[in-house]
Amino acid sequence: MKNGLKILVLVLFVAFLGCKKESDDKQTTQNAQIVRKWKLVGLVNISDEQKYLNAILELKDNKEYIHTGNDDQIRSQGTWEIENDYLLLTNTLFNNGGEPKYNILKLDLDTLNLQEHYTLGGKDAYLEYHYSSKL
Repeated sequence: MKNGLKILVLVLFVAFLGCKKESDDKQTTQNAQIVRKWKLVGLVNISDEQKYLNAILELKDNKEYIHTGNDDQIRSQGTWEIENDYLLLTNTLFNNGGEPKYNILKLDLDTLNLQEHYTLGGKDAYLEYHYSSKL
């Protein structure tokens, strides 16, 4: 019985390590793909998207970011990290609270699609940001 328990614990430990390795590999791939300059090419669920298009989100390999509007003015800057398929931005330029958290809908070398959840009129709402690495 003790040997059976030891084998079960060993199997569970190896399975855990395998899952952690997959998660680490995914994180490394996501970090490699997301580090670059991204141009905002589309917004979903916003009526005045034209005033936001062509903004640049630069995610650097040192985990810093700079977000500039289409007028080349810095809108925010700080640090970034990926956690469980979410991009978290910590704004160090303007500490206005409420750190943005974006669900990563799509990420490859050319495309970054993010979704932001917010509440409007007491109801859940979502805004999508579509970025391209082709500047």
